[in-house]
Amino acid sequence: MKSQEIYTSVTNRIIEELEAGTPPWVKPWQGGNVDKHVFPHNAVTGRPYSGINILLLWVRASEQNYVRSGWLTFKQAHALGAYVRKGEKAVRIVFVKEVRVADDEDKDAEKVIPVIRSYAVFNLNQLEKLPDAYTIPYEPLPDHECMQDIEGFIAATDIDVAHGSDSAAYNP
Repeated sequence: MKSQEIYTSVTNRIIEELEAGTPPWVKPWQGGNVDKHVFPHNAVTGRPYSGINILLLWVRASEQNYVRSGWLTFKQAHALGAYVRKGEKAVRIVFVKEVRVADDEDKDAEKVIPVIRSYAVFNLNQLEKLPDAYTIPYEPLPDHECMQDIEGFIAATDIDVAHGSDSAAYNP
C-alpha cells in the first residue's frame, strides 16, 4: 500500500466515525477486558501500539466487542500455530521507520527520510488454535493486595467517590 493510500484510508476511517457520531478518541464505558493491557499491543512482542494505531485498533475492538487487546500479523499468528477464522477482516495499521541516506548536497552528511509502511493485524479474538498463553484470561491480583495503595491515594485526594453506575462520569 502506498503512503498516500495509507493516509487516505486512515483519514476516511476517522471521518466515518465522526459522521456516525462516535469520535474514535471517545471510548464509551465498556468493561470486560480479559487481559491486563489497556492499550492495544502486539501480543508476541508485548510492545504497545502508538499514535493513530491506537485509535484504529480501539475502533475495531469496540465495533466487534473484542475482549482482548492483543493483535498479531498473519505471519505472527502462523508462527504460533494459529490461524485466522474464515471471514475475519484485518485492521490496517501504520509504521513509520526512519531511514538514513547520504545527503545529495553534502556527501559527508546524512539525512533522515521517514518511510511509512502498512501492516494488517488481527485481534486475538479472531484467531483459532492459539497457544494457552494467549487464551488464558488475565487473573488480576487479589483486591486486598492491589487496592490498599489505590484507596490510600483516593483518600488523600479528598474526593467523594461513588460506585455503581454503568458509565464513568464526573459529577460536580
